[in-house]
Amino acid sequence: SLKGGIGIMFGLNVIAFLPILYMNFYLTAETDTYKALNFAGVPNGLALMLLTWIIFFTMLNEEVDLELNTNAVIKAVVNATLGEGAIIEEEVSVLEESEF
Repeated sequence: SLKGGIGIMFGLNVIAFLPILYMNFYLTAETDTYKALNFAGVPNGLALMLLTWIIFFTMLNEEVDLELNTNAVIKAVVNATLGEGAIIEEEVSVLEESEF
């Protein structure tokens, strides 16, 4: 499975350069005449790739998503009942163990 920057770079290369190679070698088109048109669809293609990647990652890691949602709900309930500055005991131990 591709993660992080490696996956994004791989996707960007496929989106940007695969169509150019297709035009050069299969269609034998002169890509020099297109100039900026070669990369016109890259932002939209990258956005679509990231959207599908996020959807599949979320589907494959449902337990992490559930844990994140549970912690967000607990934090919201604590903030609503005790106030914005309230800290739960478990959060204090996490803050003490952190390097930062």
